Amino acid sequence: MKKTISLVGLLLFPSLLGAQASATVAPYVGADAMAAGDPLMMGVTLGWEIGYVGLRWGIGMDAGSSNVPAAEVGDAQQQLTTSGVDAMLFLRNPRGGAHMIPYAVGGLGVRLASEAGDHRLAGAWTAGGGVRVPVIGPIAMEGEARHVRLLAPPTDGLDAGRQSGMEFRAGLSLRLGGGQAVRPPAPPILRPSGAPTLIGPPRRLSVSESASALVAVRAISEAERHLGVTYRWGGNTPDSGFDCSGFTRYVYRLQGIDLPRVSQDQALVGTPLPLDLAAFQPGDLLAFASNGTVDHIAIYAGEGRIIHSSSSGGGVRYDDLTGQRGAWYLRHMVAARRVIPSE
Repeated sequence: MKKTISLVGLLLFPSLLGAQASATVAPYVGADAMAAGDPLMMGVTLGWEIGYVGLRWGIGMDAGSSNVPAAEVGDAQQQLTTSGVDAMLFLRNPRGGAHMIPYAVGGLGVRLASEAGDHRLAGAWTAGGGVRVPVIGPIAMEGEARHVRLLAPPTDGLDAGRQSGMEFRAGLSLRLGGGQAVRPPAPPILRPSGAPTLIGPPRRLSVSESASALVAVRAISEAERHLGVTYRWGGNTPDSGFDCSGFTRYVYRLQGIDLPRVSQDQALVGTPLPLDLAAFQPGDLLAFASNGTVDHIAIYAGEGRIIHSSSSGGGVRYDDLTGQRGAWYLRHMVAARRVIPSE
């Protein structure tokens, strides 16, 4: 029971850290070239990620693909179990939607050799890298290679000729986090906490007779038609899925407005606006940066909401800038642009 509670707590913990945190579950198979016989390993990692960093715990076991000779018992089979904690540094923002997301990984762990009721334990450090490739929705493929080295010289029961070696892994990861792509009710007008530059209340949509207001209404209506469409890096259509800038470009192209393809360029078009919620009108573009570089773009929909294709949210969805997820966007907003020309 305690183990079950602990596991549930681990998976729910990211939701307490902010909207952009997520948990991951990743089964894998691997080859451990450090152990005698190069056994096939099978295991799973559990972790959480927020922004460019992550932390994970993993456990792996010899799948029985080889007999590892014992030091003292002729041909007895030796079972290898590994476990460790790793820190991860993503070289591209996972939330930003890079197709291939390289990362560096390093950590500390233990290697347990067991045979005939005898157990021998050794500490080890690891360092290496990998790449994550989104497949569909929250599922991605991962490949990883890293160097493993014992913290102390090997003892009996561990392969005496190998104090260090390479470990290779391949598997799938499942991201747990982000809400469903549904339209929430209009939120109350609240001053966002932790966003001192956004000093005014949200501006409500007022449908006037002006052509620009009608274009904005049509743009938001078109965007809403695609609520729930899956996020996919490089996606430009409802059939293939959308990334953030592919979604905004698709919506505005149907309104006769041609936007650049990538979010960094979209953040430079149109008329710049102050980062004041009261200054925004439906149809404005809002740009966000995680590390000094624009990596996300959204359409302001009025009443303190944005509609966008979100990798952390799984696809096209509304987010409330005055809510928990919205607090992250407010802290990382770097530009607001009016791209619908006025009369």
